[in-house]
Amino acid sequence: MVKIDKSLVQELRHDTSSGDIMVRSMITLCHDLNLEVVAEGIEHEQQLNWTLDMGCDVGQGYLFARPIPPHGVPQYLTPSQEWERAEALPPAEATIHSARTG
Repeated sequence: MVKIDKSLVQELRHDTSSGDIMVRSMITLCHDLNLEVVAEGIEHEQQLNWTLDMGCDVGQGYLFARPIPPHGVPQYLTPSQEWERAEALPPAEATIHSARTG
């Protein structure tokens, strides 16, 4: 997996600027190497659309959710994901394992 830094995502203009060409080239190279591409720092719908149009596989940023403390994560897990917690540990120290869904 390769992450596209938020500084690059925030500069996207969806045109032929050198930044856009560089990001698009990085995504193409990663896909040619069978790597998944994550765009960081997506804050508005336009950035999401641009990264999707460029071929990003996953996006993360404030558009989707604000950061949450570890003890708040279990309520967001779907049935396809599982979490394990040692009985002696408080929820903030729970270990979370995410199962990829195809």
